[in-house]
Amino acid sequence: MNEDLTREMPEQEPTLRQLYSLMIEMRTEMNGMKDEMSGMKDEMSGMNQRLTRLEEKVEARLYDTRPLWERIISEVDSLRAGQEELNSKFESLREEQVAIRQELAGFRSETNHNLRLLSNKVKDTLLYISDVSARTTELEKHFPALDI
Repeated sequence: MNEDLTREMPEQEPTLRQLYSLMIEMRTEMNGMKDEMSGMKDEMSGMNQRLTRLEEKVEARLYDTRPLWERIISEVDSLRAGQEELNSKFESLREEQVAIRQELAGFRSETNHNLRLLSNKVKDTLLYISDVSARTTELEKHFPALDI
């Protein structure tokens, strides 16, 4: 049927030739694109290989630094534990210091109280001695000749 159509329209024949020529050009361009895509595929494959090698290097270096990091983390944990222990001891010392200050305040208060009592007793004793001395002096005035 296609043959009949082309035979009936002779003026269309150059257009068909042009179409055929265009199709050939398109095929040529498509073949060129295939070649370019094949080249791009090869480049992508090369980049994928390079990326894989880079990942392997990074992973290998991680294995090299991992023990170092593990040791650092262990030491940091140890330092934290030591700091917590020191903080605990410091808190105990602070509590002990507060208790000592309270005891010292009580001791001061008690000592001040006892010193006041002692001072009062000393005053009383001095007054008593003064009274006895005064009486003795008076007795000596009344009884000068007695040698005891």
